[in-house]
Amino acid sequence: MLASHVNSDTKEILAVLERLVQAHQHGVFDWIGLGAIVLTLAVLVWYTIETYYLRIAAVRQLDVASTPILMIAPVARESESTSADITIRNVGTGPAFNISVKAADLPNGATLIIDYTDVLAGQETQKIVMLLRIGNESYPINNQADINGLLRQGHLHCPIAVTITYTSTAGKHYRTKMSIELAENVCSYQFCAHSEVKG
Repeated sequence: MLASHVNSDTKEILAVLERLVQAHQHGVFDWIGLGAIVLTLAVLVWYTIETYYLRIAAVRQLDVASTPILMIAPVARESESTSADITIRNVGTGPAFNISVKAADLPNGATLIIDYTDVLAGQETQKIVMLLRIGNESYPINNQADINGLLRQGHLHCPIAVTITYTSTAGKHYRTKMSIELAENVCSYQFCAHSEVKG
């Protein structure tokens, strides 16, 4: 009796296992369906990664498009061919705010004070005025001819390092380093570096 009971239980277990195996057998169409699901998942992952990189590129383009880049440069006046105004120019497309222009210390305790604007729109140019102070003496600098005269008189010595700091509309802080140099009696404005100031 015990043997027949074990035999019937074994038959029931084998019958259940056979139904389970039949339920899990897959046909060709089942494998095709599974392949389509896996392929769709792979395409979705690839598309997500590509979209992420496109988003990053678009943000970088927007940053570049709104970045101000300031520099000091002479601009010839139409009415006078012998002199040029000294200007601060935004060669970038975004506006610059909180502008600060500082010249490095000059020899003999001289200081160069630069009068400038606080805001400069993209592609805008504005005239700046400088004042050279040596002890109790002051020498106004209104144009390139004034700089050349001070250089000839020996009151001004090159190179003069100039640092311009400013902020973009995105709140990023930037720094432009320039140098006013003299070579063969010709004064030139050298663009040294433009960088974002972190923190």
